[in-house]
Amino acid sequence: MLPYNSGGHAAFQDTFVSGFLKFYPDPFSLPKTTWDYIIQFWCLDLSLTDSIMQDCYSVFGPAPRLPFW
Repeated sequence: MLPYNSGGHAAFQDTFVSGFLKFYPDPFSLPKTTWDYIIQFWCLDLSLTDSIMQDCYSVFGPAPRLPFW
């Protein structure tokens, strides 16, 4: 399946915040160790991964789409 760039890292961050607040209305109740992981993934920009992996994608299969929460 071909890659789908839905807006890059900023789009990931926006989607993460909206989904995160839906499941954790009081984010300050999470322990500090959990926040350490959240911060690591918040800063991890994988926007260029699809272009690096382009040769691994097939032109066959379903059309690219956003995953649903």
